[in-house]
Amino acid sequence: HGARLDGVVGQNFSGRLSLLDALKFKDWEAVRAHTGMVACTVADDHGRLPLLLALTGGAPADVSLGILKANPQAAAKPDAYGNLPLHIAITRQLEIELIVALHKAHPKASEVRDEFNDLPLHLALKQTQPVERPEEVVEEAAPEPEVSPWWATAGSFVQALGAEQQGEATEQERGSGAAPITSLSQLLSATQETTNSDVANSTDNPDDVDPLGVWKLDVVRTLLNSNPHAALERSGNGKLTLHLATEARTAPEIMLVSLSLSLSLSLSLS
Repeated sequence: HGARLDGVVGQNFSGRLSLLDALKFKDWEAVRAHTGMVACTVADDHGRLPLLLALTGGAPADVSLGILKANPQAAAKPDAYGNLPLHIAITRQLEIELIVALHKAHPKASEVRDEFNDLPLHLALKQTQPVERPEEVVEEAAPEPEVSPWWATAGSFVQALGAEQQGEATEQERGSGAAPITSLSQLLSATQETTNSDVANSTDNPDDVDPLGVWKLDVVRTLLNSNPHAALERSGNGKLTLHLATEARTAPEIMLVSLSLSLSLSLSLS
């Protein structure tokens, strides 16, 4: 019925599904066989590129990564509502390696707002419950882990800010225009080892580790490394990142990163 031989639509003479049809029917093995550059650049009748169909269709991470590798420009193509692939991947809590790859392919995505006027950072902080995958079998709902209030880490937070940001710098030093004692990149690096270990080792039982907390920490750090000023941006409903973090009962480790960056930026811009 007018099938083309390039694997873009219909079937070829071998009877294999085309890329778009394979994505439609979620035949991931057939998709893996069609992740060539040409096929990955052709949109369906609704203007959706294969990357978008893979992300919204629940494709395995390696499938989406293969399509992205064949057509990295697709990371900058929004859907009909203005959502970029990065927005979709974060909202669906897709694998961190996929989120990092999408961000690397289109770093400016961290500065783009979605259909609800939220930045990717806002979307990550808003995630409160793990997204259930269709293939996952949920036997019994696990009890919610106890989350320490963010203010419990106030002592660590003060230490992370450094002497100048604790108000010990003299007026002369402030008037000289010298760079803050702790740069944004240094702040992220300084908290990386401790926050990772705090999240992963908050319990002696590996089964009790909060996967969503670890995922959020990695996503937040990735986004803030690219766009630290997002820590001061308000979400679509007018809330700062700290508001979102507290409402979502975010782990103290993520609060430390967000709060440190927020105050560091405020001081550097004042």
